Formats: sequence, structure tokens, C-alpha cells
Amino acid sequence: MTQHLIALSLLASTFSSIVTPLASAAPPPPIIEEVSMSQQQFPVGTPLHVVLQDSLTTESAYVGQPVSAFITQDLFIGTKRALSRSDRLLGKVVRVEQPIFGKNAVLKINFNRIWLSKGYSMPIQGQVSTGKENDYWGGETTQGTKIEVVPYHVERIGTYGRIMHTGPRAMGEHVKLTPGTRLVFVLNEPLILDTYQ
Repeated sequence: MTQHLIALSLLASTFSSIVTPLASAAPPPPIIEEVSMSQQQFPVGTPLHVVLQDSLTTESAYVGQPVSAFITQDLFIGTKRALSRSDRLLGKVVRVEQPIFGKNAVLKINFNRIWLSKGYSMPIQGQVSTGKENDYWGGETTQGTKIEVVPYHVERIGTYGRIMHTGPRAMGEHVKLTPGTRLVFVLNEPLILDTYQ
């Protein structure tokens, strides 16, 4: 009888040692879905089409004046949207020259940051393309203030009167850019964006 009691006691002790840890074990950790980050790159020379948000004129613009513009269309790399129409370029006026006799005013702006709708900004390098060598507006030579008819000879056709602007050159005009003016910003350095897949 005593041997049976000892055996039962040993069995209960063994069972308790097995069950107790299972009952007090911590719950398994939650399953966390991994999010992979990839880099998407716009190469040098990529044009970003934007619309000016501000009104600018050489009558009042000053070097350092803030300017901004919205991107006009979503841009994709493969099937992934990298830039959206709600993203903005931020920059400033970098050159202002007043009009003078013989030359129109000069205005130049540039952008140096891009504000993403994801809630952060990053540096950007490029230039606003205006079709001129130094990428500014204005600077054209004005015409003379006198109009004369000057004889002009064309071989096998004859001589005819050609209207020419002569005399002192006219006063230059101001450069004016209105909100909604379409601009093209061309990247000078690759634009690398970190986006979640």
C-alpha cells in the first residue's frame, strides 16, 4: 500500500512539472508584416513640369524671395508612382535686374527643395529651363525709337524700302510671371526617392 502511495505521489509530481510551465507560458508574439523599402531614381536630365504658384515681377521681386510650384502630373517609375500632383518644388529668386534704355529687365528663379505629399522635403538640384543660355527671363535688346525706311537691295529682285528701327534705343520692359505659368525644371543631379512597396 505504501509503495502504491509513493508511486502515485511521484506520478502527480511529474505531471505537475509538465503542466505548470505550459499553463504559465507567455502568449506568442504577434506576427509583424515586414515592409521593404526601395529606392527609385530619376536620372540627370529628367524634366519636371510644374506650375508657378506665385506672382512675380521685376517691379517688386528681390533676390531671395521665396517661390513655389506644383508638379502638374503624376510621375511613375515602372508601375510605381514616385511623384504626385500634390508635390511641390520650393525655391527662390536668384537674379533681378531692372530695365534700362536698350535692355529689358532680367528675372531668374531656381528651386532647391521638393516637398512631398508624404510629409517630408528633400534637396533637389536642377534649373528652370527658359530656352536661353543662362535660363532667365528678359534681357532682350530693345529696338530703336525712330522708324526709317531704308533702301534694301535683293539680287534679281530689286531694291525696296525696308522699315528699320534706328536712333536711341527704347526703354526696356519689366518681366512679369503670373500664377499658373508653366515651367520646366530639369534635374542636374539624380533625384533618389525612398518609397515603401
